[in-house]
Amino acid sequence: MTNDSELEVQTRQVNEEVRKFSDEVVAGMKGAISALGVKGKQELLRRLKSDKAKAKLMTRISKEGILKRDVKKKVYYKYGEAFGVGFKFPRQGIFLAKGVGRGRPISSPGEKKDFFNPAIDARFNQFADKITEIYADKVDVVIRKIK
Repeated sequence: MTNDSELEVQTRQVNEEVRKFSDEVVAGMKGAISALGVKGKQELLRRLKSDKAKAKLMTRISKEGILKRDVKKKVYYKYGEAFGVGFKFPRQGIFLAKGVGRGRPISSPGEKKDFFNPAIDARFNQFADKITEIYADKVDVVIRKIK
């Protein structure tokens, strides 16, 4: 196996680990959203100001849970290698997580229902260890190539 193909294999490993991590985080967020129950869903609807926004959100509510379909991820690549992950969900999710919104200022928040940080934190250390191991192997390949 040549050094270049070793690096390509390791790049594919990094990309696969990033995709796997981001898929697991999205699944964790969706699970947490589903666990909100009816009270959490009603609270989200109360945070919306306009009737039009409420009607629009009502059309997206399913038996699975509000916002669940709206949680998305995006993996960012540079030179063919994953270097970042972004997670996207409607703004109402932030209000819910911080316990603020209509009638609840940030200075005196209500009950916080953080659904995104626990999903990331639960998986991050294992992900970081795998990426560190792959990059250590990549450095080894590059050093051998220089010698």
